Amino acid sequence: MKTTAFLSRWFMVWGSLCLLASSSVMAAEYYLSPTGNDTTGNGSMAQPFQTLAHVESLLAAGDTVTLRAGTYVSSEFRIRYPHITIQSHTGELACIQAPTTNENIGMAIWVDVNAAYTTLSRLEIRGGYYYGVKTESTWNWGGGEPLYGASHLTISDCCVHHTGRDAIKLVPLSDDALIQRCEIHHTGVRDNSNAEGIDNVNADRMVVQACYLHDIATTGIYAKGGATDCVIDRCLIMNTGGLGVSLGFDTSVEWFDAAANPGYYENIRGQLSNSIIVGTHYAGVGLYAAYQPGVYNNTVMDAVQSGQQSALFFGSSWKDWDPSVPHHGCVEPVIKNNIFAVAAGASQAPLVLIRHETELGGFSALEGDADLSNNIYFAPAGIASFEDRRSDFTGGLADWKIHMQSDNNSLEAAPGLTPQYHLQASSPAVGAGVGVNDIIFDYDGSRRDIAPPVDIGADEFISGATLPVPPPEGTIGIGTLGASGGPASHPALWGILLLFQ
Repeated sequence: MKTTAFLSRWFMVWGSLCLLASSSVMAAEYYLSPTGNDTTGNGSMAQPFQTLAHVESLLAAGDTVTLRAGTYVSSEFRIRYPHITIQSHTGELACIQAPTTNENIGMAIWVDVNAAYTTLSRLEIRGGYYYGVKTESTWNWGGGEPLYGASHLTISDCCVHHTGRDAIKLVPLSDDALIQRCEIHHTGVRDNSNAEGIDNVNADRMVVQACYLHDIATTGIYAKGGATDCVIDRCLIMNTGGLGVSLGFDTSVEWFDAAANPGYYENIRGQLSNSIIVGTHYAGVGLYAAYQPGVYNNTVMDAVQSGQQSALFFGSSWKDWDPSVPHHGCVEPVIKNNIFAVAAGASQAPLVLIRHETELGGFSALEGDADLSNNIYFAPAGIASFEDRRSDFTGGLADWKIHMQSDNNSLEAAPGLTPQYHLQASSPAVGAGVGVNDIIFDYDGSRRDIAPPVDIGADEFISGATLPVPPPEGTIGIGTLGASGGPASHPALWGILLLFQ
């Protein structure tokens, strides 16, 4: 199905580009101001319009909407055409706000199925009965339509908060989304039972970078339902009611692409790197039916506050208990250079837990071996423990290494962090890592290859300025030590990001 979807998206994008090329001369920029006028204004900076509803009716492919500072009421502001940019005026921050109590206004911003290459820049986005921002696709239309979605969405330098449920919702085929330098917080103000910061269901090649997520009702970020080649890099995630980050989770069968993903893996080749995760109710990092995931150079502290799950958790994907589809575990994970620490009050919680289920014919959350090494484990109130329920193993780190035939060069030690979750000079993490996957920048954007060997955790210990954790009031994203907000950790990812600019 993804081959068909790719061709459908290609023709859709090609048509959009042709449309954009033919209309580029006519592309308009409309200004809005709280003091503007939809009747007497003409949309210029001198005579702006006032409402989102009015400008929505005027938009065509390639247009730009520039908002002056102030609050704009959304009755489900819908972007219907490609290459549209919605932005605040330079040096200002406008707020697009929707109620969380009106079910007819499901989201503050709705990126429609034909709205590829939408850009949301320098905006405060608040509310929505369900979502702050939601994409759309033809995935479940059911009428034989070509398969495509609102691909290549860019959300930059935005603050998305106080949403009814999820802050950002990406549906299947909303591929190639870039979410960078954003702050996302206080999800689930209406329904806190299912309210992620970023909820990606089968949207491929999502990049989330340099974002600050906090006070999330459930999980900070997950990419599930078969989401492929997604990268979460240099993010700060604090105070979540679920997991911190999960590569995969538990998705209903209807959202999987069985042709491209016959194994029904929840996540394919996802990467979590150089991120700081602090204060999770459940696992800091979850891996659910993930195929070849990579977890590199993350700092996970104060995890598993509930005492359930583990700092690093291999979880089970049930897929609505459907016996007709495969129920795989995680396959070929690579987990290196991470700091994993449970909360002081979770003394019974293991550092790593691998689940095994007897239902549906029996399946395990990890299939085969895991490539673990150069990690630091810490249980502030006791001794680090590890559980593998495939064989009823429970033990300390030394026995865990023998049992797994892995996790060489890993330590059990206090990680030696500053109050800002950066390494002290005396930290056992300094120089104790291993070079992996050409990841050469750390959380702060500092190079890791200046004085090898590399360090363990999100921070590479280097004398000089570091990003404050959490960022100062008024900062959007994790902050920056330079004008660009720092590069991607992986050279290939940096190349991808350049394509989005």
